[in-house]
Amino acid sequence: MAVPGMAVEQYGLHGSGTSNPSKLIRRAFDLLEERAKEPIKMTYRSVGSGVGQLEFQGNLDGMVPYSHFGSGDIPLSQEIYDNITGSGRTPLHLPFVVGAISIFHSVTELDNDESPLQLKPCTVAKIFSRKITTWDDPEILAENPSVLEFIPRGQAITVVGRTFGSSSTASLTGYLHEACPEEWPADRVGSTVNWDPEVVTREESDGTSRYLQNNPYAIAYIEAFHGTNLRLKEIKLENKAGNYIHSSDADIGAAADGALNAGIIPESPEASWAQVEIFHQDGENTWPIAAISYFYVDRDLSSLNETGRLLEAFLKFIVSEEGEEIAASFGFAGLPPSVKDIYSQALESLEFAENTTPWTFESRDVTDVGTGQENHVFSGKRQTYAEYDRGVLSTSVTLLETQLAELSSRYEDLMQSTGGGGSTSNTAIAALVISIVATLMSGFLLYMVMKPSRGWQKSGVPVTLDGNF
Repeated sequence: MAVPGMAVEQYGLHGSGTSNPSKLIRRAFDLLEERAKEPIKMTYRSVGSGVGQLEFQGNLDGMVPYSHFGSGDIPLSQEIYDNITGSGRTPLHLPFVVGAISIFHSVTELDNDESPLQLKPCTVAKIFSRKITTWDDPEILAENPSVLEFIPRGQAITVVGRTFGSSSTASLTGYLHEACPEEWPADRVGSTVNWDPEVVTREESDGTSRYLQNNPYAIAYIEAFHGTNLRLKEIKLENKAGNYIHSSDADIGAAADGALNAGIIPESPEASWAQVEIFHQDGENTWPIAAISYFYVDRDLSSLNETGRLLEAFLKFIVSEEGEEIAASFGFAGLPPSVKDIYSQALESLEFAENTTPWTFESRDVTDVGTGQENHVFSGKRQTYAEYDRGVLSTSVTLLETQLAELSSRYEDLMQSTGGGGSTSNTAIAALVISIVATLMSGFLLYMVMKPSRGWQKSGVPVTLDGNF
C-alpha cells in the first residue's frame, strides 16, 4: 500500500559556467537538496563563462545543450546568441547579482594596510601588456613613491592571466579598453586573450589565487570577494571619478545603476545582451571593474519534463530574500528594481511540459501543517545535522575571531607601553595566547572545510536524471 505523500521519483539539475558566483550557486543547491523530501542531485561545474556558454549552446550539429542551464559574468556572445536562436531555441538572460573583479599582487615587502599599492588604469594596462615589467618602473613609482623603500631594485613583475574563456578576462580587458583605449585597443577585449609569452596562465580563480599565494612579486586579476577572503593583497584602483579605492570600500551595485541610466541594459530577457557591460561607470565610490552575473536558460523547458520545474524553483530561490542574503554574504551586490523586473519577466515566460508539478516553499518561520510534508515542497523546516553542526562551528569561529582581535589589540598596547621591550614574560605570554587561539581557529576552519556536508553522498542511493541528461 502506497503511503500518501511519500517520495517516489528522483530528479537531477546540472549547470556549468563562471567560477565567480559558484559558491553562491552551490550553497543554494546544498540548501535545496536538504529541504526536499524527494532525492535530488544538483551540480554545478565551475569552468568559466566561455565554457558555460558553449555548453549551454550545445553541439553545433544538433544544438542540444550539454547543461540544463549556463551561467556567466558576461552575456552570451552575439555569435552564440545567433546560433541558438537560429536553431529555433529562445535563450533568456536572467541577471541575478553584480560582482566585482579586482587586481591583487604578491609583493612580499608591502602591507595591504600600511603600504597599499595604487594604480591608474593605464598603468595596469601597461603591466598586463608587458610594457611595464618591473615594480620600480617610473610610472608605478609616480603613484607609489614609497615602493622603492621596500622592494629590490629592478624586481621583475610576474603577470598571471587566465586560460580558456573567462568572464574575469572579459571584465579586465573591457575595463582597460574603456578606461585607457590608447593602451588597450578593442581587438584585445574578450574572454580569451593572446597573452605575451612571458605571462603565466592558470585555470579558474582558484588556480590564479594559488599562484599568488606561492609566488612573490606577481600580479593577477581575481573575483574580488574570493581574493580578499583569502587575504590576498588588493591593489587600490583609480575609478572614473579619480578616486583610489579597494573593492571592499566601494559601491559595487552603483555600476549597474549607471549602466541602466545610460540605456545600456535591454528591456527584454529575450533580446541580445551581447553589448552589455558596466565597466568604468560614474560615481565617487563606484567600483570600476563590475560585472553582472547571468543565468542562461531556454524559454521552452518542456523537453526537461520535471527537471524544468526544478530549475524554475532554483531560479526563484536565488532571488528570494534568503537567496539575496546568501549572495550578500559572498560579497555580491543586488540589482536595481528595474533589472530585477527583467528577471521576473523571464521566470513568467518559461514554458513547461504538461502534467509537471511546480515546486513550492515552506518558510523556516511558518509551519504549513500537512502540505509541508507533501512532495515537491522545499521545506525550511528540514535541516541536516551537518548544516546544524556547521552553524555551531561558524558561531564558535566568530567568537574566536573576536577574542583574537581583542588579544591582538591588548598585545599592541602592551608593546607600545613597554617601548617594544619591557616585561619579557608579559609579552611572551600574550604572544603565546594569541598563537594558541590562532591555532584553534585554524583547526575549526579546517574541520568545517573537510567535513562532509551531505549524508546522502555516502548512502549509495542511485539518482535517476530526468530530462535528456
